[in-house]
This record gives sequence, C-alpha cells and structure tokens, in this order.
Amino acid sequence: MKRFVLITVLALCFGSTVYADDGYLLTVTDNYLDEDGMVYQSDIRYEDRLTAGEEYFFEALELDGMRVVGESSYSGVLETDTLLEFTYESDAPEEYEVTIIDLYYDTDGVSLLKFVPRIREVLPAGTRYDYEAFPHEGYRVEGITRHTGVLTEYTALYFKYVMIGDEPVEAQSSEPEVLEVSVSEPVAPEAIPYAAEPKMGDLDQGIFELLIWIGRWFKCVILG
Repeated sequence: MKRFVLITVLALCFGSTVYADDGYLLTVTDNYLDEDGMVYQSDIRYEDRLTAGEEYFFEALELDGMRVVGESSYSGVLETDTLLEFTYESDAPEEYEVTIIDLYYDTDGVSLLKFVPRIREVLPAGTRYDYEAFPHEGYRVEGITRHTGVLTEYTALYFKYVMIGDEPVEAQSSEPEVLEVSVSEPVAPEAIPYAAEPKMGDLDQGIFELLIWIGRWFKCVILG
C-alpha cells in the first residue's frame, strides 16, 4: 500500500508516467496459414518481461515460398502486456486439376458405351494446356479434336468417339442397260450371223429328191 502511494505521489509531482518495477510481458508470434486460411502452425519467436516504458521494434521474417499477410513490422513503447503477431501464407501459385475424359459411343452416336478419364493432373494456375483426341482402333473422332487454353479453374475436357460401323452398300440401278446401236450405215447381210443349216443324211437326201420328182410329175400331169 505504501509503495502504491509512493508511486502515485511521484507521478503527481513530476507530471509523467511512472511504471511498476516488474514491467510487462511482450510476446511475438509467427503464424502460418494453410490453403483455407486457417492457422496450422504458430511459433513463439520472442517472449520476455520488459521494463515498463521500454521501446520495441520487430519485423516479419523473410521466408522462402511465403509472404506476409497483414502487418510486416511493429514498433512502440511498452505500456501493458503486449502480443505482436505476424502471419504468413504460401507464396506458391494456386493449383487446379485438369481432367481429360474420353466418351465412346455406339455407331448411332447417341448410345454411350464407356466413359474413360484418360488424363488427370494438377497444374499451377495460368498454365497453358494443349490436349488432342486419341481414339481407339475402330472409333472415329466426332466434334472437337483438340483442346487448348489457360488454366484458371478446375477443368474437365471431353472428347467424343463414335464406333465405326459397316459401310453401307450402294444400291445398284434397276434401269435396264441400253445398248447403243449405230444406224448411220447399213449392216451387210454377211455380217448378220445365221444358224448353220443342218446336214442331212443319205436317206433324208433321197427322200427329199423323190418328193421333188413327184412334185414335178404331178405338175406335168395335172397342168398338162
């Protein structure tokens, strides 16, 4: 009680602030944030009880791959228990996943046969990408054959493949074939093919000659 009264009297007499002899606690911490902005690690860099009225000055650490969030330095006069916090987060660029998906369809181009994720990779934001279609044997690409761009978010890229069916058979014409015949020049008789005359045997030849003779006789008798 006497000590408190003495301090008060001195303060009134000299017109300035007088601090307790035991001082104040000064603590400096370094906090590290994860991708979601949550503190995953906190280190106490400095902690000590200093004389009241003592000046202080602290700066943020310089860390590879990290950047300071908020205050980068503190300075002042210790007048009470003080906590100084420095906060850091990763300085690496954001990363996104890109997925290449192959869709295989039946010959009609409508019925989905299979769904195949061909490529999955995580790349830094701003990465330029270039992917081409890669059909299996027996399929053809339909639509987009190549995807290019800059990665700014989670990206899924699709390629469509359609099964190659049997090629349709062309229908033959039902119209009769027309043969062109030139009529500008007469056709010689000898050029016209005739069936070969049948050969007669000896008996047939005799009968034929007999009939001719009878015919001539009949003509002579009847007609005189």
